[in-house]
Amino acid sequence: MLKEIDIFGVYVSPFVIQLLIAVAFYGCVRCLCNFLELQKYVWHPALVDVAVFIIILGIIVSISTKV
Repeated sequence: MLKEIDIFGVYVSPFVIQLLIAVAFYGCVRCLCNFLELQKYVWHPALVDVAVFIIILGIIVSISTKV
């Protein structure tokens, strides 16, 4: 079971840490997609961005709950 993390006397939910990790991974994926110019193959880039971020976040949450 995941518990709160104490950062300088402030209790932070584990989901916040997972969210920050997902943002870092999403930044890397976004840079790779820009380098490969994959945005020209999608109809709605903003929708794809949100979907990719939610997929990455779901994978991170799934992995962290199994540990």
